[in-house]
Amino acid sequence: MVRECQVPTASGDDYNFQCKFHEVEILKNMSAKNLGGLSFHKIDCSFYKMNMGGDPYGIFLASPSEPLHQINLGICVYLVDGFIDKLSTKAKSYLDLHVRSLYSNNRRQSHRGFPIISAMRKGIVKNLPITTGKEKYAKVLVLYLCLMRNDFAKYLIREPQKKETDHPFTPTSIKNWILLLEKTLGLREFLWKKEHVRVDFEPKISPLGHSWIECKCLRLMRKYMKLFKNVVARKKGCELLLTKFHMLLHIHNTIARHGSMLNVDGSRP
Repeated sequence: MVRECQVPTASGDDYNFQCKFHEVEILKNMSAKNLGGLSFHKIDCSFYKMNMGGDPYGIFLASPSEPLHQINLGICVYLVDGFIDKLSTKAKSYLDLHVRSLYSNNRRQSHRGFPIISAMRKGIVKNLPITTGKEKYAKVLVLYLCLMRNDFAKYLIREPQKKETDHPFTPTSIKNWILLLEKTLGLREFLWKKEHVRVDFEPKISPLGHSWIECKCLRLMRKYMKLFKNVVARKKGCELLLTKFHMLLHIHNTIARHGSMLNVDGSRP
């Protein structure tokens, strides 16, 4: 499914998957048939001949996924679209009514640390022709603020959404959506930090000394992915068998190797 590790496409949404990263020398010694099974067609291009500082993983871990496309243009988009897909036409109009109200009362933003919400001045249901990564992330914040309003949450619980018998929202599911939105906001801010504590990204030896305990970042990422999968329940296309979703399991490794994700952020140039 991805170039970095051996995950098959069918396991792309498995938050418990144990990734084993590809080493260049091992791939070079594989037969053409085995390489084809891993979706590798050529391994004699210039990238594979480069030393990469003697790194055994070569080009694979030297060019990790970057947060602009993986988070702002990936996870944030799947999350907001997954929520909107559950709404009826009437509920979508009611959501946009709340969004316009939020904008009219908060359009003079003095705190630059918060996402700018001006792109949502007419609502968030209909996508603008051109929306930046930061604006797509801002949609998560706006949706979170809407769900924190009691009248909107009660409306979703009370009113059928797409069919007369369809009530996808319950008090428990609303709480789970709020929790997921909150954790997504936290995840995004965490990945844009300039510095991290190294110990959070290093595995530890178990007290008995027989095995390794996964690092704190990976353990929390698995919990986040489980919550995301259960709450969003994406049905579009390949559902969550997506590169951007699986690569969340690689973020701890990227930070351990390259430091802050800002070092590989595609939006900085």
